Amino acid sequence: MDKGFELHDLSPVSSFFQHKTQDSMTMGYSGFSVSISNKGLYSHFSEWRRFWEYLVIFVSLMVPIEISFIYVVVPDITIYTYLVFFVPDIFFAIDYYIVQRTVFLHKGKPISDMEQIAIHYGKFRLKIQLISIIPFGWIGILMKNPYWYVILSINKLLRLDRGFHAYSLTSNSLPYMRGKLSILPFFFFFFFAIHTFSIIYLIIARIQGYIISWIAPYALQDHSSLRLYVITVYFVMTTISTIGYGDISPVTTLETIIMIFVQLSGVFLQAVITANMVAVLIDPLESDFVAHYKVAQDFLRFKEVDKLQRQEVRNFSQHQWQKTGGAGGVRSILKVLPVSLRTRIKYELTKEIFERTISFNSLLPKYLLRIADIISHVTFSPGEFICHQGEICDFIVFIDCGIVQILLDNTVVASHSCNDGIVHGETQLLTGTQRSTSIKASTYVTAWILKKSDLVSLLKSRTKLREWVMQAIQVGFPFAFEHILHVLFEDQAHVYLDGFYRKQKIAQTLNQTIKTEKRPSISSISKRFSRDFEGSIPHHNEEQSISSLVSPNDHFEP
Repeated sequence: MDKGFELHDLSPVSSFFQHKTQDSMTMGYSGFSVSISNKGLYSHFSEWRRFWEYLVIFVSLMVPIEISFIYVVVPDITIYTYLVFFVPDIFFAIDYYIVQRTVFLHKGKPISDMEQIAIHYGKFRLKIQLISIIPFGWIGILMKNPYWYVILSINKLLRLDRGFHAYSLTSNSLPYMRGKLSILPFFFFFFFAIHTFSIIYLIIARIQGYIISWIAPYALQDHSSLRLYVITVYFVMTTISTIGYGDISPVTTLETIIMIFVQLSGVFLQAVITANMVAVLIDPLESDFVAHYKVAQDFLRFKEVDKLQRQEVRNFSQHQWQKTGGAGGVRSILKVLPVSLRTRIKYELTKEIFERTISFNSLLPKYLLRIADIISHVTFSPGEFICHQGEICDFIVFIDCGIVQILLDNTVVASHSCNDGIVHGETQLLTGTQRSTSIKASTYVTAWILKKSDLVSLLKSRTKLREWVMQAIQVGFPFAFEHILHVLFEDQAHVYLDGFYRKQKIAQTLNQTIKTEKRPSISSISKRFSRDFEGSIPHHNEEQSISSLVSPNDHFEP
């Protein structure tokens, strides 16, 4: 790989390649490539589809604008003039079709099944959108009754829910990040605020009377309601944009109070727009993530990598964005931390999973830190096998996120969501037996891997940790205890077993002594042990006393 691309090694996009194989990449998305190419399916990675989502925001905001405009400004609108407002109705009918055929990503896996799309989007939300499409307001227009028009158009306000959903999507989805159109929603809100205050001023002038209002000079010139609306929009826009030419100013007290809110709204909206423009241009976290994503895509195109694999990288990037908000994966974060801090962070991320094991659930935190230091974080793609049935188990997998399938003889027998964490392979690793089932990732699955070789090396080098783990194994697997130790330590197993049993016998004797004597001294206990077990206790140091061999925290049940 080019050195230029290696500069982006910390990127979750580039780190994705560190654990992928050619076969798993092709297998994971072969179905997706067929589905997405079918006629009538759409993707947010399509440029026109992203533009459509911004149009949804704009057209949904047009609903309250349309209702208030017709009721206040042109209540006598003709049926032919009103035909222009039929366009949003057609637009939302088309959108209802597109929404049900837009592929979405679930934990990085593309879902193209229409039933699953409906569930993901929300069947109730789809029903609301369907109701909002029906143009009941036409009845009020035909009746030439603005009151009935407002009442019958209430269902159109349900379109605001679709607009809110579109805004959330464009704000949180990777394809929309740092795009040329990402600033548009804030301008839509800006113009919506201008219209709202304009309608408020017209209503106030109508209630208080045009003669005493700021609009009096224009009303006396017999301007139409539409012309007065345009003048009001001009007045509000110059104020809310903080330009303020001064040619128009409020007259009554109520108008002045409203003007204060207009000015405050103008300052707030401009600050929001400016802040978001700056964030789009120079936000370091978002910019870095999106830049790595675009560099990866450009690199893959330059190298003429297969389109299927480019799609998988793209969807993995979207999965990472949804999961971390651009902060990168666990490996990217841990990679730059000092060793001691990295170990503590790994312990915090995995301590709940350790509680689900038999061998480690009773270990003290200081021992779990040792275990956490030797585990590694991996990510599996949809369709990739985590382990295979029949293979000799040489690692324990702690799955902390994603959906997996359990297969028996290549047949799916169960599916699990691993958000609460599951442990697989502990018993098989300890007993040296074959895996009874296969595990296959349905979505992107993040997991921690504890290899047998790393665990054995750690236990051999840490005596106290080995004794605690042996004690837990003896309690959890009483009939297979000695067999497990021979599987783990092979030729050294009998040495560890002898020492373990001797220490158990010492502890039992100590417990009995404490029960029979009121306050036995250490010297009396030492003498008794020396007399009873002379030559049976290994001494690494001639001056080592029996009190140093038995920790106050060690306790073995008879």
